[in-house]
Amino acid sequence: MKNYVPLVVLFLFIRCSTSNPSHQLQLVFDEYEQFQAYDKKEFPMGDFSKERFEREVIFWEETQQKLATIPAENLSTEEQTSLKML
Repeated sequence: MKNYVPLVVLFLFIRCSTSNPSHQLQLVFDEYEQFQAYDKKEFPMGDFSKERFEREVIFWEETQQKLATIPAENLSTEEQTSLKML
């Protein structure tokens, strides 16, 4: 499963660059909802390792880069609010 994560991220990034701003925002939200920094079954009490936090930092940096490419002026007021909150 971990081997597919980079492919999914790359696919979503390519899709974001070729679609309308509303769709781009929805793809980022979908990716956010699917992101898991660690396996809750493997670490039921939480994973507090350095690697887990590094994965989160990378995820948020990539997410911020994607959000920065979305033209807010082409979004609805509600979508603009969501963009600012994320």
